[in-house]
Amino acid sequence: LLDSSLGDYNADLSKLLISPSLSEVQDAIKDLLFAEDKIDCFTLYFAGHGISHMGTYYLCVRDTFTNKLSATALPLNYIFNVINETQPLQTNIIIDACAAGGLVDDLGSLIKPEVFGNAGSPSVSLFGSCMRDEEAEEEDAGGVATLELLKYLNGEEKIDTRWPFLDLVQIGRNVSVDLKNKDYGQTPVIWGLSLTGISTFSKNPHYQSAAFTASNTIDLHTFISSD
Repeated sequence: LLDSSLGDYNADLSKLLISPSLSEVQDAIKDLLFAEDKIDCFTLYFAGHGISHMGTYYLCVRDTFTNKLSATALPLNYIFNVINETQPLQTNIIIDACAAGGLVDDLGSLIKPEVFGNAGSPSVSLFGSCMRDEEAEEEDAGGVATLELLKYLNGEEKIDTRWPFLDLVQIGRNVSVDLKNKDYGQTPVIWGLSLTGISTFSKNPHYQSAAFTASNTIDLHTFISSD
């Protein structure tokens, strides 16, 4: 996503954490989301172990103990609470981990009337690689959901030509069909909320400004016109 032709994300504000501790993840989220007055697009990608437990979805980090999840793992609602306070215009969360469908347990801490419904309300899109009762499969090159998602980011697979940007919900729907057809035994969960316009995630490698027809399939209800 740092590639100017694919995402053009800000390299100075982007961080890669490999096998981080809980405090390292919390510090990175805090530093990123409070670094600017208003972030246009915040994207979090997590690949690792995830556990849905007692109504909360936890991201497991280097110092997580599975018998002490509430004290040693990162609850998804922690991220949601920071998003609610800082309100980036667009938030994308991608979780390639087992039981990722458990993210729905935490949506209550995200959807608050104080945050959504006013002019300029932020947009949020979430992609989980499998349902709560499924495992996230992987190959030598990475998680199968991530590999399918990358095909749309780099242009190997085409969704549509009429829009300059792709949104995570739009890509997620296609990835869900792809994985079902390949019989991996996992079904991605996709959730999105946009009240103010089109959600953005990455550039569309196949964008054609004068295109009159779309390639493959497109769900027009994915987009809400801002005109």
